[in-house]
Formats: sequence, structure tokens, C-alpha cells
Amino acid sequence: MDRNGYKATHPASNPRPLLGFALWMLGAIVAFGQADVEERTPVPSPAFSVPGGVHSKPFEVELRASTPAAGTVIRYTLDRSEPTGLSALYARPLTITNSVYVRARTFVPGRNPSRVVSHGYTFLADDFQRFDSTLPLIVINTFGQAIPHRTKVQGAFQILEPAGGSVSMKGAATWAGRMEINQRGNTSRQFPKRSYTVKLIDEQGRSAKVPLAGLPEDSDWVLYAPYFDRTLLRDALIYDLSNRIGRYAPRTRFVEVFMAGAQGRVGNRDYVGVYVLEEKIKRGRNRVDLGDAQAGDGPADSPGSYLFKMDHVDPDEKGFHTERGLHFLYVQPKEREITREQSAWLVNHLNQFERTLHSRAFAEPTEGYAKFLDIDAFIDHFWLVEMSKNVDGFRFSAFLQLSPGGKLKMGPIWDWDQSFGNANFYDGESPEGWYWPYIRSTEIDWFTRLNKDPQFRQRYIARWTELRRGAFETSHILGRIDALVASMGEARERNSNRWPTRRNYQDYVQQMKRWIQRRMEWIDQELASASGTATKAGAK
Repeated sequence: MDRNGYKATHPASNPRPLLGFALWMLGAIVAFGQADVEERTPVPSPAFSVPGGVHSKPFEVELRASTPAAGTVIRYTLDRSEPTGLSALYARPLTITNSVYVRARTFVPGRNPSRVVSHGYTFLADDFQRFDSTLPLIVINTFGQAIPHRTKVQGAFQILEPAGGSVSMKGAATWAGRMEINQRGNTSRQFPKRSYTVKLIDEQGRSAKVPLAGLPEDSDWVLYAPYFDRTLLRDALIYDLSNRIGRYAPRTRFVEVFMAGAQGRVGNRDYVGVYVLEEKIKRGRNRVDLGDAQAGDGPADSPGSYLFKMDHVDPDEKGFHTERGLHFLYVQPKEREITREQSAWLVNHLNQFERTLHSRAFAEPTEGYAKFLDIDAFIDHFWLVEMSKNVDGFRFSAFLQLSPGGKLKMGPIWDWDQSFGNANFYDGESPEGWYWPYIRSTEIDWFTRLNKDPQFRQRYIARWTELRRGAFETSHILGRIDALVASMGEARERNSNRWPTRRNYQDYVQQMKRWIQRRMEWIDQELASASGTATKAGAK
């Protein structure tokens, strides 16, 4: 007992107070943990009652929050900016009467706001006539922003794809979302019909991989405007032939494009014609597959994989030069990302190749040029250029690649508008005569040296004979042209009306066909004379 006569109780002799305290602490810890988890759990984004797309009549859009917490609100913007706690408060359905880009997010007291959700709504002009096509329709809307060359602007990208053989501008979009877009090309930017690079992005501005018009999913695409090429065919044809002979080239689809004007509404005046949707050349399993790029697994222990090119030089590019004066530009890794080790290795490797190619022992089978160069790939690339007499070949848009453990390859091919007789320099308009003698020493003139090796000559002549029995057979090429023309349907006429020419569309196609027939016959005859063996003109 204590001095007051009460019996002292030791905690160990009565556990109930301790147990109660422990239970209270456990509850507090659980509650704190739940609060912490709840605070860190992302708030669900608001739902839109109407998805983005093309519309012809006013409608209402409801924004719904799925978070039941007290104080939950939705805030939104209509000027493409990201919603903040000071943005407009959603209180009632939004009445949409004109083209607009709605971005919204949910806010809950004490928690981080949700991710932003955006939907672009493009309105058809009041005078817009019914528009149906057998081709996919693409609608580009930058909501009044001009599209620059070197920098990108954001906007809405929508594609409507045919179902049951045709598609209407008033149909539902197959995919609608955000994009970054800029003009592309050098000489082609002088034409009124512009080409564009499009990058599809998600709400965080990251790449959004999407399959478009039946092509494998990716985020990076090119909308090529065949303006100088009045047949609209040259890129699509040569890329198809390249893939048929086993050399990857960008896959393509003809599409019709609308570019929304400053008013945001799409009218007949905003139709910009037939475009070629093309895969942008980049590293990837569905594009240029360079394999694993881990350090030390490349040829001669290279520090990775490389995709580079010879092309027009932009002001922000430097690239690199080889000892013999060839100027190349980095593609992947990009110039701002490539390490000194990677750059030094690549330059040194190319210098070794050039020294070997121009040495006395250049044709030696194990230590000569064959040690560095994928000969079969080079020969195929050579014939794609020479068969079509592409006067930009080996000079501009000339891509090269080097994979770990592999040899130097030319390709993929790119930019073929000045081919198949569609050029008035380097004798490009004539179906006769070789193109390769025009290639200068500061360009990729390797064929000049390779042609001095009898084994190489025999090899590229044999490959021509093989190609002529397959993908390069004349009737096969002409049949591919007919199929591509037919696939455009009435879009050919709409494009001709939008971009008038002095001659009928079919005249340009027939001229191209005649040129191809004469070109194939001339090459056959030249090689037959050179080899002393008859090369059948495309006979199977």
C-alpha cells in the first residue's frame, strides 16, 4: 500500500491499460498510413460525355468526377493551357458551338490533382458539303496557330478510317488526340502544298503509340505532300518495291487531309488534298531494327548502334566528317545525346572502312571492304537508286545504319520525288545512261571503287537478273502502279482540282510508265553487253 492506504497496481499486474494504449497506437498508425496512401494515390481524371472529333451541330459536354470526397471540383481551360487551381470552375455542361480544345482535371482538397484530360472538338463550317472517301481522312487543327518549320506547335489530330469501303467527314474518329506538328523538308517547303512531321502525344506530353490506317503503332509519322510528283506515286511505289526485295522502307498509306484554318472550323477551303502517310525513319522494332545497343556488343566492340545520314544541314546541326570529306549527320543517337566515345568510335570505324576501300588490297575477301560493308544490302540499295534514277541518291536523304555485331548498311531509302524521270538535272529525265558517274567524291561514291572489283561486278549483275525475275519484273512494277492509282479512287480528281496542273493526271502516270519500260530495257541491254550474257528483259 502507498502512504494513503491504497494498493499500488503495477502495469504488469493489470495489462488492460497497456493493451488499450497499444490498440490506440495501432489505429493511429493505420489511419495515418491510410491517409498517406490516399494522399499519394492519384485522383481519377474527369470523364467527358462526348469524345473529341469532328462535329457539325452544337452539343453539350458533361464533365464527371468519380471521386466522392467532399470538396471535389473540376477545373478546365479552353485555350490549350494546363488547368490549375485558378482555372475556370466546372459547374454546368459546356455548350460547344465552335472548334475548341477542352482540357480538364479533378481537384480534391489535401491531394494532388488528377492528370489532365483533353478533347479537341473540330466543327465543320456551315457551307461544308458532304465529303465521302475510300481513303482515311485526317483532320489537323492547331486552333489558329501557324505551323513553323524548326519548332513544333501542339494541336488536335483526328483520323477517320473507312469502314465498309468508305468514310464520311461526319463519321466517328478512329483516333483523336493531341499532337505536336511542324513543317518538314528543304526544297519542298517552297511548294504551296507543305509536308509535315507529326508526333502523337499523351496528356503528359509523352509519346503516344497509335496504329494509324492499319500501320503498326508508333508515335512519329510523316504527312508527305507529293506536289512536285504529279503522279503522287513515287514514294509509295519505291518503298513498296524495297520492302518486297527484303529491305525495310517506310510503309505508306494514301490519305486525304484537312487543315483547319484560323477560324477553327473546317470548310471546303481547308481541304489540302491527297497526302502519303509515312512511317518516320527512326530506331524501333517496327521501324529500323538495330538490335540491342548495349556497350561493347557492337562490331569491333563498338559502344552501341547507329543511325545516321547524308543530307541537307540544318543550322543547329554539325554532324561529323570522315577523312575523305564525307559529311554525315547524327540521327540516333541524336547529336545532343551521343557520347564522345560513341562519336569517336563511329568516325574511326568509317575512316578505317574508307582507308581499306581505297587501299591496294581493297578486294581481299577477309580484310578488304567486305569486312566493313554489308555488300548485299549495298547492292540492293544501289539498284533501287539506279533503276529509278533517283538524282538525290547517295547525296541527300541517304540513311546508313550500323547494328551491334553487324556491318555497315545503306538504307532505309527516303525521299524519292526526283526519280523515275521526274528531274531535269544529272540527266534524270532520260531513261538511258547511268546515274552513278554523277556522284562526287564528297558524296557516297563507294560504287565507283567497288565496281573495280570483278567479284563485286559479277555479284551486282547477278542480283539484277534475280530482281528482274521478281519485284523488278516490268509488268509487276506497272501492275503496282495501277493498284496504287486505283486505291486513291475519286481522291485523285479532288487533289487535281485542289492543285491544278497543265496536264491530265493520267498523262503523268502514262509518262512514268513509259519511262520505266525504257529504263528497264536499257539497263538489261547494258548489263548484257558488260557481262557477255543475255539478260532477259523482265522475263520470269
